[in-house]
Amino acid sequence: MLLAPASLHAAPQTIPLPATLNEQDIGELNAVVEGQQLRAVDISPILPKLESLLSPARSEMLRTNTERLLSPDALAAAGVQTRFDFQNLKLLLNIPVEDRRVQELNLIGVPNFAAATTVRPSPFSAYMNLRGGATYTESSQGGVDGFNNPQLDFDNVFNVHGVVLENETVVNPAPGKSWEKRDTLLVWDQPEKRLRWELGDLDYPVTSLQGFLPMAGLSLHKEDSLQPYRLTTPLGQSSFFLKEDSKVEVLVNGQTVQTLQMSAGPHQISNFPLAGGANNVILRITDPVGRVEYINATLFYDPGLLKGGEEEFNIAAGFPSITDPNSPLYHYSSPPAASAFYRYGFSDRFTAGLNAQATPDTQQGGGEAVWSTLAGTFSLDSGASEDRHIGFGHAERLQYQYYVSRRGRMADGVVTLLGQHQSPNFTLPNPFITPMPQDELWNATAAYSQRLTENWNVGVSYSRQWAGGRTQQETYDLITGYFWRGLRVNVTVERTLGQQQQNGWGAFFVLTFTLNPSHSAFASYDTRSRVSRAEWQYTEPATIDTIDATLGVQNAPDETTGYGSVRYTGRRVELDVSQDALSRNDSMTSVHWGAALVYADGTFGVSRPVSDSFLLIESTDSLHDDGGVGVERQGQRFLAQEDWLGPAVLPQVTAYYPQHLLVEPLQAAADFDPQTGDLRLEPTYRSGALVRLGQEATAYITATLLWADGKLAVLQAGTLKGSDGTTMEFISNRDGTVYLHGLKAGSYSATLAGHPEAAFTITIPATKEKNLNLGSIRVPITE
Repeated sequence: MLLAPASLHAAPQTIPLPATLNEQDIGELNAVVEGQQLRAVDISPILPKLESLLSPARSEMLRTNTERLLSPDALAAAGVQTRFDFQNLKLLLNIPVEDRRVQELNLIGVPNFAAATTVRPSPFSAYMNLRGGATYTESSQGGVDGFNNPQLDFDNVFNVHGVVLENETVVNPAPGKSWEKRDTLLVWDQPEKRLRWELGDLDYPVTSLQGFLPMAGLSLHKEDSLQPYRLTTPLGQSSFFLKEDSKVEVLVNGQTVQTLQMSAGPHQISNFPLAGGANNVILRITDPVGRVEYINATLFYDPGLLKGGEEEFNIAAGFPSITDPNSPLYHYSSPPAASAFYRYGFSDRFTAGLNAQATPDTQQGGGEAVWSTLAGTFSLDSGASEDRHIGFGHAERLQYQYYVSRRGRMADGVVTLLGQHQSPNFTLPNPFITPMPQDELWNATAAYSQRLTENWNVGVSYSRQWAGGRTQQETYDLITGYFWRGLRVNVTVERTLGQQQQNGWGAFFVLTFTLNPSHSAFASYDTRSRVSRAEWQYTEPATIDTIDATLGVQNAPDETTGYGSVRYTGRRVELDVSQDALSRNDSMTSVHWGAALVYADGTFGVSRPVSDSFLLIESTDSLHDDGGVGVERQGQRFLAQEDWLGPAVLPQVTAYYPQHLLVEPLQAAADFDPQTGDLRLEPTYRSGALVRLGQEATAYITATLLWADGKLAVLQAGTLKGSDGTTMEFISNRDGTVYLHGLKAGSYSATLAGHPEAAFTITIPATKEKNLNLGSIRVPITE
């Protein structure tokens, strides 16, 4: 509808108008217009979008307004400016930047991508990693020369509906031992609760002053890897305001982690990918005309802190185990033991917890706390033990870290202080060791590091150890580093005093030069041992079907030795050959290899060793006949591809991390629907999955229908029916031609809708031809 000039003084009327919001098209909105004046707008279609863009206070004004039509004044009061462009009959809405809601961006979150097919783990999968190695010793200080017994390691994993059984067996693990069974473990995860149950030879976490005690039993603990994108530790955040739509580059420690196009208004970026300690964060903002603004911040990350409300815990109980030199099986005859801890984040700045371990003879318990303040981060660990042989003991550890913000001459400096104490009778539960009173131990460390310029940094440290009131060792260190493009130089000067063989001054020099992404050179020299090394390293940019190499020379006062290695990483096998110069007069040659046999949903595959989970991709029918498929193209290579050894296998799939994969035919002319190769993989712990792609070959078929008297059967509708029940309708054109597609080879019974009594046969031969003409086919009746 158009408003004519004659309607300037017409009565109010409701009309649909195209509308924009912040210069972005949002479709049509119904508006009440009187002449050239805008009287009201129906915002109900865009109310959710307005609420997401407006500040909470402004958004509440819209939410509490029950009117469907709002006047321009009411919208302005809620922070939405309106303008009616009468000449173009268009409605322009705008939210001033000062009234916009803070837009939050989480840099570490679940990847948001879609795929045509979601691949989940098979109900039953299994794999066996097989690794082997042999060593030839040319010379050694221990007098052991010649070949050792080749060692084989079998790592078996079975996954049944998410319950995982793991077992490891080693052949020739040590001289005089033909085989040995290692850990056997049953694992069940509850990802939605971040809980992991274990039964068998446990692999449980410890904290604070606790020690890991191998045992066979049952454990339950929080496992963050079950929800890898859930943040349980507080990471830094930065708030800023954009006057105009701008490009924002996020740099952490000199590396660009993300580039974003952000709209005008207030923003908050949170959860930077930080490393432990002080991190340099830069936001580089480029506005539409090219002006660049920098926002700098130094964020300190302590992995010991938990976010407010987050918790960590472990409960484990069982029978301690130890390797038996006279048996291939573990020794489990000790009394039972238990280990537990609980940590809780009371706020983003304060985390505390309790822990305990016990055997019938020894009990140990303690507490820990991490407190982040403006004056630095304090960490306290304390523990006490009671043993029936030596009595009561205690231990404490206090650590302090402080970073200097990016202001002043000491900017980016980091201070670390550490103090430890252990009483003579403190001991950790271990039924295989009889504890004895030791000297009282003290340890103190102080360190300071400072970035002087963009290329220079320097650090100093001092440490001292006491035992029984006597200094065991006292060390002074000065460390400096220079970085420029591909050149890195590090020098450590150290003075050691105490009951050591090598007291006095010493220095260690390291030089690394990166020529390009593939080639680098390394050199080092130790003034105390007077041993120097120089080596060249080659690393292929690709990650599969690659050969990496190292070649070097070691010079000692009484010997010069060459060393090197060549490593091949293939799709089906890994191979490593190395010549090592371990220390003075120690030289050996080693060969190591690894492969895996995988199984999922009735299909076997051969691969290099599986690190966690795997994916099998198998082509069928015509796609297989045309050469098969490859997975995840890297230039001219695929991470995995089919060959004479069978299906493609992707062996390095990380559990609980959704992954986007693209599968392509190895031959471009293959009959392949690209959408079927667009996969979203959702693996669980040590799982396997199978994807089958392809279908039986089908051709584009044409045939000409003739009546019994040879005339063209034009514009005739009919139906085909195969022996397997497949049906297809068809119709002939004015030339009597029928077009068919998607039918397998075989014979089909055909009937025409107007003559159901006159059935005839259409036979499709087995062929690889893409376009097939069956010629003339007679209908056994005359029209």
